[in-house]
Amino acid sequence: MSGDGQAYGQPGGDGTHTEVETITETKNEGGYTVTYETYVKKTYDSTGNLVSTYSEGPYVTESTQNITKETDPVQADTSLKQDTLEGEVARVVGIYTYNISLETEVYALLNAQRASNALSSLTWSDTAYMIAQLRAADMAGYDTSDSDLPTYGTLASMMAEYSITSSCAGENVWKCTEHSADDIHTRFQALESARTTRMNNEATEYAIAIVEKNGYYYICEVIL
Repeated sequence: MSGDGQAYGQPGGDGTHTEVETITETKNEGGYTVTYETYVKKTYDSTGNLVSTYSEGPYVTESTQNITKETDPVQADTSLKQDTLEGEVARVVGIYTYNISLETEVYALLNAQRASNALSSLTWSDTAYMIAQLRAADMAGYDTSDSDLPTYGTLASMMAEYSITSSCAGENVWKCTEHSADDIHTRFQALESARTTRMNNEATEYAIAIVEKNGYYYICEVIL
């Protein structure tokens, strides 16, 4: 946080003296550099004693997102966003590390679980995987587990953007330290909302993407 100010004075007809100061303060808040201005008016009598103080603000005058090489993920430049999933995957996915063997294990555990519940197996979907890859990358790039992502928004909005339809689309996300496939499967099955999505009898397609970054797994599974 930093601040400074500038002031100017104005004499009054009754011998008083008014001083107006603009105080500027800059703070880092939630990934943004925010500049505030506060207006302070002080009135002094003819002998220099402070008579009154009046202030307005602080008001936000500028707000700029902090973008650095360390914190700015490649997908952040949305002017380069591609019109197709394949193009967007080519633009983004290459800089992230995916745990493919773990993804495969979770997929197998889910289908085994569905079989034990007398449900049909889910087919691995390249389209669902591309969606999951991009969403897991966005999670890792922005260090978030929010389902409304900075670059791609919600799953529904992302599917609409890329003209993908499904009557039973759903996703489960999780940011965690390193865990086994069994841990990941068990965790999703333990959550009622996630279990309902995974055990949907109408679902036919599935994919899961797991990005490794800084000792964390950023997990996104997509069911279509």
